[in-house]
Amino acid sequence: MFDIAGRQAYIASLTAARALIYERTGRASKTHKGVKTVMHQLVREGLPINRSLLVSLEYGFELKTTADYGESERISITEAEKALELAADFIDRIENLISADA
Repeated sequence: MFDIAGRQAYIASLTAARALIYERTGRASKTHKGVKTVMHQLVREGLPINRSLLVSLEYGFELKTTADYGESERISITEAEKALELAADFIDRIENLISADA
């Protein structure tokens, strides 16, 4: 069950990042690496988002990988809670940025 929570927290963060990228650039990033690259580029160009929020993408990706491919490793409740908290903060910030653009 915590595997699902960790994976879904990542998917939610990734989807929010994709929405912001599309709003800002008109392009659709399809892969984790592509989203990560464009998000860092936008931050370098002045996107007002704390780089520490980008941690949610990396942390979530690690949990997703564990959930999808880790045969003996499982995601703990603590890891899942952290992923959900990071994702919520990340998504809130992106929602604010998209609303400000509208």
